[in-house]
Amino acid sequence: MIDTGGTGKGLCADAVAYRLGAYSRFVVDCAGDIAIGGIGTELEPYRVEVEHPLTGRSVGSFLVMRGGVATSGLNVRIWRDRRGRFAHQLLDPSTGSPAWTGLIAATAVGSTALEAETLSKTALLLGPDGAREVLAERGGVIVHDGGEVEPVGPIELAGGAAVPAMIER
Repeated sequence: MIDTGGTGKGLCADAVAYRLGAYSRFVVDCAGDIAIGGIGTELEPYRVEVEHPLTGRSVGSFLVMRGGVATSGLNVRIWRDRRGRFAHQLLDPSTGSPAWTGLIAATAVGSTALEAETLSKTALLLGPDGAREVLAERGGVIVHDGGEVEPVGPIELAGGAAVPAMIER
């Protein structure tokens, strides 16, 4: 079975963004998959906050002129299985079991919400080394199992808050 919920959210955000293309500024948020656009965002970009999956607090923010932002994390859908072990919805395709990769969240920036969704999910499933590679070009933020926050690519974090980075896609 394939769960396309994340893909559907990204596609929906992009479809609504397309319909809003004539507006000067807009943000479309489909359950965390975000599409941003409009000519006015070049003068007044939107600030996007990144939430820590363990504390719920902001780890910082960055500015986005256009494109998509999405976060995949293990904090939303997690439970204990019949044996009392933690489980979640992101599965390792080779085993069919929950993927424990060393990351608990990955936020990605993409040219569209669908691309951001795909990048964030891929980064989370690949673990720290793979996430750095996948997110290097457009940027993102990964959160390790121990709660450490690591910016990747053109997004920089300093002192627990993001240094504003202009991301144009």
